Amino acid sequence: MAPKLRIVCTFAVLFISFIYPASAQIAPSDLDAEQTIGLFQQACLPFAGDVRGLRDWISAHELPQLPSEQAAPFLGSGSGQVFGASTPSVKLALVSKDDGACEVIAMTGDALVVERILRASLGTLGASVSQVLVQSKPDGSSTQYLFEATLGGRDWKISITSKPHTDAPELAPELRLLATPE
Repeated sequence: MAPKLRIVCTFAVLFISFIYPASAQIAPSDLDAEQTIGLFQQACLPFAGDVRGLRDWISAHELPQLPSEQAAPFLGSGSGQVFGASTPSVKLALVSKDDGACEVIAMTGDALVVERILRASLGTLGASVSQVLVQSKPDGSSTQYLFEATLGGRDWKISITSKPHTDAPELAPELRLLATPE
């Protein structure tokens, strides 16, 4: 089995066993966070820095590519491809940037729940994780948590960004989980 495929399989098996222990009751916000993190761990961590590998993984999982006019807001000033990855409970997009960065975007979510579950999940996998920075813009337009993580000889910079919806302030903030190889 190829090393990258082994990493993907390891992430998937360990993550599923972590998020679905035998008798657990899962709160809805935790379930949304776990689905967001599950996609992030399966797609972004193994393939951050490997554009071709990520896009092959996306193709194998038959995620639909968004048309360019729908993808543009997710890409900002960068270039890449955006794919739909929603579940029945949470709207998700998977962004494969041309520079090798990989991002999962959830339409709504709780950054503190995502941060707690991601750190616990990475710890369960045996990753070392250190928080580098938490920063909020003074106007409240975003909060960002920055981490460095290492697992199996791979190093990543991980960012969790929470940004309120300006057009729908009653919604929970948009969440972005970004992985870049270090």
